[in-house]
Amino acid sequence: MRPVLTATLKALKSSPPSAAPPIDALNDTLNEAIYSALDKSVGSRSSRPSQWKPFWNAHLQELADVREHHYRKWRRAIGIDKALWWDRHQVAQARFRSALK
Repeated sequence: MRPVLTATLKALKSSPPSAAPPIDALNDTLNEAIYSALDKSVGSRSSRPSQWKPFWNAHLQELADVREHHYRKWRRAIGIDKALWWDRHQVAQARFRSALK
């Protein structure tokens, strides 16, 4: 545990205050100590959104976002620009599908 938290808990135990101690501050300090110890022992990594499937990762999300962007541009394009955005959408779709396999 952190020295500050340990000292605070010892002080509270040796001479209890007349009013309730600041539980939220103690809880925050304890949580910080736990997370710090976990990060040091097993390392840290970025969290994944809970709706992602186990195979989904940031690279697939980026490819899907690009594909979706090109699709929207194609839908909103007018005239000859539609062909350009459709081609880009098809390339992005192929990249996404190959990365998904």
